[in-house]
Amino acid sequence: MGGQKVFIGTLKLQGSLKTSHFGDVNLFIRHQNMEDDLKIAPQWKPYTARYSLHGKCPYQTSLQELGLY
Repeated sequence: MGGQKVFIGTLKLQGSLKTSHFGDVNLFIRHQNMEDDLKIAPQWKPYTARYSLHGKCPYQTSLQELGLY
């Protein structure tokens, strides 16, 4: 849609990761196929990338496209 990828920075931790009761008991990330979301909200289709990564990590793919990986 005419957009452009721009590298805006990196994220670096200053310490180690910590476990927490909240994270262990209440925080769950559910991965779902984007096609399911588009069935519910078809107006999102124009803003959704329509390509296949062939099983590659999207973050790694973006870094490769920016020449950072």
